[in-house]
Amino acid sequence: MCGVGSLAASASTLPPDDTVTPDAVNDAGDKSSTAPYRLEMFIEASLMGMNIDGDTPLAFGEFAGEQSHMTMDLGVMFADMIPAEEMPPELRGVDLVMEFVTDGTDLYIRAPFFAALADLEDSGDDPTMQVFTRIGDGWGYVDGTAVPGVDATLNSSMGVGAADPDALFELLSNAEDAVPIGTTDIRGVSTTGVRAEVDFAELMEAQGLPTSSDADPVNGMTFPIEAWIDKDGFVRRIVMDLNGDAIAEAAEAAGEDIPTSMFGDMNMSVTMEMFDYNSADIVIEIPTEFTDITDDFAEIMPPAGG
Repeated sequence: MCGVGSLAASASTLPPDDTVTPDAVNDAGDKSSTAPYRLEMFIEASLMGMNIDGDTPLAFGEFAGEQSHMTMDLGVMFADMIPAEEMPPELRGVDLVMEFVTDGTDLYIRAPFFAALADLEDSGDDPTMQVFTRIGDGWGYVDGTAVPGVDATLNSSMGVGAADPDALFELLSNAEDAVPIGTTDIRGVSTTGVRAEVDFAELMEAQGLPTSSDADPVNGMTFPIEAWIDKDGFVRRIVMDLNGDAIAEAAEAAGEDIPTSMFGDMNMSVTMEMFDYNSADIVIEIPTEFTDITDDFAEIMPPAGG
């Protein structure tokens, strides 16, 4: 299995279990979205000659109802893609993380990485970079009621959208034609797996990011998703595989003039593992010191669906 490094090697694969019904998959999506849990996300990818090996978690976090804390460590990604000696001087020694804390409709962002990027040539005038320059290595606050969809847009555009488990739980809650694929142990817990095809446009909509038009290349594109469910009905692992051929075919079907070579060598596997369900020590700390950047984001956010 891609994207989990040594975790896959320790899993014991058993004969297929055909007792997982579509209703059980739907129920697992509903149940998992309501309990506190921890998450780690692994990405294995190759694109334009660059590779991410997927051995180390790229993102990790805790979720508890309407509160969450997610951290994305870009240093893990850059370590695989860029030799240390080729890292721009402005980024050496910089805390290469992005953090998101949600509390209902309140969103808190910490991204010193983007403040450092603003120091690079020709990036300082970018209005988005200017926002992050203002907060530096501190927290910025965005009132989600004043900027609808800001959390979904930020998470998706910065690469964290793939780690939005609630969106995937929602898809599982409505999944059809799920096929059993066997059983395996995940972090010492026995699970049964199912595979289904998921519509990419529906995934975007589940994250609050509708496609822009019926002709959008992602409309009609599907990708395989695996869900591994424990005996208590909690989702323990989700695996998504995206490849350039599927994207190119969807673009061609939509009448988009996009060279297949643009995506042909792209392959990405995203694996999310959920654990510590209902753990009493999952407590989300909400930042108490921050800079209000709501108005800034209201100006730079694209229109809904754009």
